[in-house]
Amino acid sequence: MIKYYIFFILFILGYITIFSQWSGFSPISETYSSNGIYKLKSISYDNFIPNLKGESIIFFNRERDSLRQNKVYYKLNRSFDLNENFPFFLAISNDGRKIIYFTNYINSKDLEERNVTYYIDGKIAKTYSSEEFTNCDKNKEKCRLFYEAENRNLFENYTSTYKEYNKSLSEKDIFLTKNFIFNKNDIIYLIDNRKKVTLFDLDKGEIIKSNIDFDSIYPAIKNIEPIKSKISNYEYPYKYIIDVKNSLTNEKIAESISKLSNLKFIPLEDSTYNKYKLHQIEISGYLNRNGKFEIENLETV
Repeated sequence: MIKYYIFFILFILGYITIFSQWSGFSPISETYSSNGIYKLKSISYDNFIPNLKGESIIFFNRERDSLRQNKVYYKLNRSFDLNENFPFFLAISNDGRKIIYFTNYINSKDLEERNVTYYIDGKIAKTYSSEEFTNCDKNKEKCRLFYEAENRNLFENYTSTYKEYNKSLSEKDIFLTKNFIFNKNDIIYLIDNRKKVTLFDLDKGEIIKSNIDFDSIYPAIKNIEPIKSKISNYEYPYKYIIDVKNSLTNEKIAESISKLSNLKFIPLEDSTYNKYKLHQIEISGYLNRNGKFEIENLETV
């Protein structure tokens, strides 16, 4: 399913033109369970992140379907957006049934857009705010879900494929910038901005302990090399469409709107069209591969 922003410009005795704008880059990610048996592939339908619009597919890597592809275990009707340059994290349990997603963005009223969301068998089971998950009192402390390095000069050399850390950084500093959250055998280790560690049991869906001092736990975790999610982006080209036709009825959208609005149409290039009052309809939504368009927003002027 691809998202287009579509604008309908409608005139009395007018003609309708549809402008379908280029949607930019949207993320795709692949996240593996610690045992490597399950893979979670998340596909976003929107270039604004984080956004629920999309789909997530859980694959069972030890079985193949008739096309010799990894067998689909189940699907979720939402995306878990990830970006290497922004504070997001995603993990799937060793049995493939549990998923946890973290974002440092401000809470939304929507349960699935809170800072921490936990799923069992594709259904949301628990949610947390940053303060709830880290046991942080926002009236006394600055509560941020992830550790944020104060030193902005982290790298001496930095390219898209190579990073050389500044020699002034300590071993702990480098660890914190790389591994402030990770999954190790279904235990989530999260280090917040206070350098306090929260442990979460991904299988049981429970916080094991919070407010652990980072320095006290560092010797036990310093050699862990967590497996990162694989993140890529796909790009949709610019599209220009004139008067979309309904494939089932063969009726043009201009004709459909004419019936609904009791208005007629003339082409934009008609010499008389400036005499008529302009009516504008703005529609945005999602168009899938089968041609079904789901309206997300409709405004008339």
